[in-house]
Amino acid sequence: MSIGLDCEKNKYYADGITRVTDPFWKVKCAKCGHTYLSCIAISNCPTCGCPDGDRFLGETPYDEVVAERGKPELNYSSRETKEHDFQSKSE
Repeated sequence: MSIGLDCEKNKYYADGITRVTDPFWKVKCAKCGHTYLSCIAISNCPTCGCPDGDRFLGETPYDEVVAERGKPELNYSSRETKEHDFQSKSE
């Protein structure tokens, strides 16, 4: 199952601002400079774990997307939350 994606009910990923039809977010980490792709606006660098970075949705800067769509917030469905809780407890 993908992160927060339920095509019949929701046309956005779990962050609430990234549409399922949008390109990936291009992120350059502010700490280590690593560049990576993310499906959602809220992500940590896979190299160093830093949550800060320059983000672009395709070629559109993060600030422009937020001005149009609002701030991102992670919203998981109850099923995904249960799966996450189960995985956390079993680790």
